[in-house]
Amino acid sequence: MLSVLLAAAVFTLIGVCLGIITGLVPGIHVNTVATVILIFSPPFLGFALLLSSPFGIGPGYAVLMVSAMIIGNLITHTFLDFIPSALFGAPDEDMALSVLPAHRMVLRGEGMKAVRLSASGSLYAVLIGLLLLIPAYLFFGVFNGYEKLEPYIAYILILVVAILIAEESEKSGMHSLYSLLIFLLSGIFGWIVLNGSLFSFSPMLFDSMRDSAPIFSGLLGLFGLPALIQSMGVLGKMKQKNSKDVSENTCEKKLLKNSFLGTISGAFVGWFPGITSASATVLASNLSDDTDEEGFITAMSAVNTSNALFVILALFVIGKARSGALKVVQSLISPELWSDPLSPPSTIFLLLFSAVLAAAVSYPLTMRFGSFFLRKMEKVDYRRMSVFIIAFLAVLCLILAGPMGLYVGAIAAMIGIIPPLIGVNRVHLMGFLIIPVILYFLGVSA
Repeated sequence: MLSVLLAAAVFTLIGVCLGIITGLVPGIHVNTVATVILIFSPPFLGFALLLSSPFGIGPGYAVLMVSAMIIGNLITHTFLDFIPSALFGAPDEDMALSVLPAHRMVLRGEGMKAVRLSASGSLYAVLIGLLLLIPAYLFFGVFNGYEKLEPYIAYILILVVAILIAEESEKSGMHSLYSLLIFLLSGIFGWIVLNGSLFSFSPMLFDSMRDSAPIFSGLLGLFGLPALIQSMGVLGKMKQKNSKDVSENTCEKKLLKNSFLGTISGAFVGWFPGITSASATVLASNLSDDTDEEGFITAMSAVNTSNALFVILALFVIGKARSGALKVVQSLISPELWSDPLSPPSTIFLLLFSAVLAAAVSYPLTMRFGSFFLRKMEKVDYRRMSVFIIAFLAVLCLILAGPMGLYVGAIAAMIGIIPPLIGVNRVHLMGFLIIPVILYFLGVSA
């Protein structure tokens, strides 16, 4: 067994290296890498046989080693994707809501604190998630919580949205009305973009991006570009605070609390199709009475990593892969279902071992890469850098999503700039994803 764990550790670390790429390079997702691994599975399995032979394990373990590599990639991605999403305004579906809170912290010189909050939220999510695996198995597996909750998901989301909109009434009644209009506007826009055929015949350089192009271009316009446009008013260079101040000014009790709420919310993302990490973060933020921008970053990262952990459990409990990466793992290992509470499949322990190892390595990696990019930002005039990043993201959108992606991103940016101008929270822009999810669970099809 020790030799199997040692071999799995090696392949997990290879997956960590892949996670550095997918996490830091906008537009390259872990699901894309997993799909490539599946398409070229013979050479990957051959590589696994070659590399694992010194450990004295049989050829039957090759698929497990490749699966460990995918899990290492998946977990590392959830740690590092905060950096391009939040610091450089290139959000993906999982980290879109973190853009503005992190941007404000960077402008105050607290960029390193934002990185630490995100990395800590993800690390705590793995540790707390391990403690919750058995309760989650009992709830979703033994007591069939999945089947019992699914009919009510749409109504839970509607309730969360109603609470968010009602909170705006503390400013004024008009702010609640504005929030509702922003939510509906972004939701209708999301329904058209995600369920229409806008990208079906649009020319694209990479046809494999056709499915993810609508979300990428929509979220880039709604969250990334408006934050950068607003920050163009900042003059001079941004001096970041000393990293020692990060730990001194962080409340560990609050950090743990928001991580716990994010982990609980993220656990549900792994079971129900259509529920996004952003939706779960909105839910987590409403369960806490002190979720400011720091707590929001922590909860969002915890949700993201918790989701990645609990999709592993979902694969063995209900036999469904709730992410592209786990679909590849499912194809490779054909997992045995965990039917007897006292006899869990041995394979799940190996994949969880890979997840824990990847998390342990990814925390310091996130801190180092975050520090590196922030040091580079200190040396550049922020207004010029914002203009450069906007131009870079526009070119990236054109490359990854084609002319239609650029068009969608431009319209989304016009919508995304409205909330700060009228004084409402930008979280209501998540109608872009939440309304299509609600309609999905209500059985409304395009």
